[in-house]
Amino acid sequence: MDQITVVVLGDASAEEDARAAVRQRPELVSAWAVLISASQGDRARLAAVVREALGVQPESVVVRSKILAFLRPRWGGSYEEMDHVVALTRQVLPRNANLRRLENRVAIDRADVALDRGDIAAAERWLVDGLAAGGPDWRLFEARAALRRKQNRTSEALEDLEQALNLWPDEPDLVRGHVRLLFALGRELDAALGVERLATLDPTARELAGWRQRLVVDEAKACEALVRADADEVALVRCDAVLAVAPGDEDALFWKGRALLKLHRDAEAETMFLAGLAANPHARRAI
Repeated sequence: MDQITVVVLGDASAEEDARAAVRQRPELVSAWAVLISASQGDRARLAAVVREALGVQPESVVVRSKILAFLRPRWGGSYEEMDHVVALTRQVLPRNANLRRLENRVAIDRADVALDRGDIAAAERWLVDGLAAGGPDWRLFEARAALRRKQNRTSEALEDLEQALNLWPDEPDLVRGHVRLLFALGRELDAALGVERLATLDPTARELAGWRQRLVVDEAKACEALVRADADEVALVRCDAVLAVAPGDEDALFWKGRALLKLHRDAEAETMFLAGLAANPHARRAI
């Protein structure tokens, strides 16, 4: 059995399962989303499934967003059709204010098309207009952050991602993008918090090892420089940032010990030096 056949059979099986699910629980929006997806490419069939779905879930953002996705021009639809769906949605808007976000979906797609043409100004106008029409939406803020990053407007991109995270704090891609921007702005301490947040949300994220290593190296150097400059209280904060990521880092333990010693916190300093020796028994500087 070739790979294409496996995919087709898998899709057919998913459609059968979704159909069985909505027969038992018509309110199951995830099943309707599967059925709408399975109708892609067949406009008559899509129209029939959409009528069924809206008949039982007229106020569902998931269902209406899925409909919009398949009416995009790239799938053979048009913005006129998308705008028509949004206009019809206004009839049920009083029962679900979140349906306003459909305006954002259209704006994001129009912005993507403008970007493909190289028209950055038009892309930003679409996103601004979408925000005005559809209200706060993490996907729109994410799209505008990506656009502003392309323009090297890093601080503004960060503001957009932070607004997106306020709306959807558990989205790993948002946290990932946020960490990248914090690194780009030299805000390693804040980046460290983001790295650990990403580790909680997505422990297998491929960026984690590299980011942790970067934090350890950069922050340990910063800690050393601050101790040498007699900024010992600040040095403790930077050393702790390293130790939060790498508890046994010899450099961070040593320089934290030095800072504590200079602050006359001798017992705590000794604890750091002993921990450094435990991490590396040959670390003569800690003796």
